[in-house]
Amino acid sequence: MNMIVVKRGVLSLLVLASLRQFAMAADWEKEYCAGDRGVCQVYEQNGSLVDIYLRNKFPCEGVLTTVTLEHTGRTENLKSHNALPLTMVCGGAQKIKAISFTILDTGRRWDTKLTWYWQYGSFDTKGDDTRAYSLPYEKGKRFLVCQGYNDTPTHNGAHAYSIDWLMPEGTPLCAAREGTVIHVTDHHDGGGFRKEYLDKNNLVLILHDDGSIAQYAHIKKGGSSVKEGDRVNAGDVIAFSGNVGYSQSPHLHFAVSRPLDGKRSATIPVGFVTDYADREVLEKGNYYEYTGASPKKKMPLVHFDDVVLCKKVMDNRPVDIGTSFAPKDKVMIFVPLYAKRNHRIRVDLFRDGNPVPVLKYDWTMKKGWWQAITDVDLAKIPNPRGDWAARISIDRETIGTKKFTVRTVP
Repeated sequence: MNMIVVKRGVLSLLVLASLRQFAMAADWEKEYCAGDRGVCQVYEQNGSLVDIYLRNKFPCEGVLTTVTLEHTGRTENLKSHNALPLTMVCGGAQKIKAISFTILDTGRRWDTKLTWYWQYGSFDTKGDDTRAYSLPYEKGKRFLVCQGYNDTPTHNGAHAYSIDWLMPEGTPLCAAREGTVIHVTDHHDGGGFRKEYLDKNNLVLILHDDGSIAQYAHIKKGGSSVKEGDRVNAGDVIAFSGNVGYSQSPHLHFAVSRPLDGKRSATIPVGFVTDYADREVLEKGNYYEYTGASPKKKMPLVHFDDVVLCKKVMDNRPVDIGTSFAPKDKVMIFVPLYAKRNHRIRVDLFRDGNPVPVLKYDWTMKKGWWQAITDVDLAKIPNPRGDWAARISIDRETIGTKKFTVRTVP
């Protein structure tokens, strides 16, 4: 039986098969596979000796799997040469010897009562705490980490070392490290924080050369640009982001994992190269980019280029961005600041070059808020038409000025 189990954006592929083979003393060989992909068991009997081999069966080459064999009960008429449970790595499509038995009485039937489980990757890998991964999106782009390591609501337990970036649907996603594409799912549609979506994630899995696996999840329907067996380099576009599966807003879920055995896996922490460090562990609430800047920059509290004027905000993103508005338009000043503590926000609005502010907004942004948004109430001004400037300050320090126009409606 094949089961694909997806929990909170993290994939665990589990195959369970139980064999009870009965035979008289005769030389024979038989292969048992659970479906068109996975790990097969090959039984060989030569006289009183039974050897069991493992073989990968996948539509692409170079797949590594971790396999665990264990008894479902006491063997019948057999003596094992190996201690169980046994966990081993199976690489390629060639069969690999796993375990041997001796038949105690070749005139009676025998039963191994073996079960095997498998997962992608190698349990021998420990991760590399010196490697710097590339950010999983295009060079020069900047996105907010909305959930980091050991973070609520879903990055805990086996999924603790996962990262989520907020990004609009259709954002190109790039391989963070070179490797081989071993699994693609992009036929699902719809999403939400409901159990029905736990096993309906669209994702791409990439096997790295050390046996670890990168997962890129919640991609849009039909959003993969690679296929199983493709070899990719860091920076190659592999998919387009979405909001599919166990997801409540458009984002990318990324994690690197390794098997612990054939049943269990765990994510491992990784660092990224950014404009701020050669290798750093990313933190919730920060916007990260890599432009190749040298020397490294200090991360600002707010990237002022990201401060915009808009008419509304949806999914934590500004919508209808512009610098020209009608007198009756709702004008919002969107400041992409994740508050790790309370901040004092002040906005002064000047009109037609007058040094005296016409409108003032002064308020406290509470810890944990995702952005600072100021609603400009033009209705307070009898005739708001003209050229405007919004001076924005955070904690009494001016970060910049945004200009806009209130135009005459024809």
